[in-house]
Amino acid sequence: MFCELCGAQTNGTSGHKAGCPGGAAPPSPVGSKSAPSIPPAPVTRRLATAGLEYLLLVGSLAAIVFFGYLTALVAKLALPVVAIYWAIRDLHGGKYSPGKQLGHFRVVDATTGEVASQQACVLRNSYYVVLIILAALPFWDFFNMILVCVVMLIDVLVMIATPNNRRLGDLLAKTQVAPIR
Repeated sequence: MFCELCGAQTNGTSGHKAGCPGGAAPPSPVGSKSAPSIPPAPVTRRLATAGLEYLLLVGSLAAIVFFGYLTALVAKLALPVVAIYWAIRDLHGGKYSPGKQLGHFRVVDATTGEVASQQACVLRNSYYVVLIILAALPFWDFFNMILVCVVMLIDVLVMIATPNNRRLGDLLAKTQVAPIR
């Protein structure tokens, strides 16, 4: 949960963090099902950290393609490692994601504001995992690199266009990236 006034992450028992200048949040009416207001991650920081992660993905795929020409064994061993990393990098709210760590972000459920479930964290990156697996198919390496870049561009455009800076994977998994502090 996040403080609606200051945007700080709360412990879930009150609407505000201790010492927040806004004071305690008024209790919601009994039976109220309204979604909490989750502050979006600042778009410039979100784009910068996403760019870092996209460079890591493209760089790792390019290295695999390059070394795959030298030895197929490298590609066969490296692709599963890259695919597994991209599947699990957002588990525990983004704990294994360098971009989320540098940007002080957390992946949260877009409806509750709580840390997103493990299934949602894997689902939000699932299309990148599929692209990485496609890279293992013969003659897909160059085409797949272009496809990965196109998907990344679509992600950036969707992130800019949505009000809470949510990318395609966030919309698919019903998650949002929110600032920790």
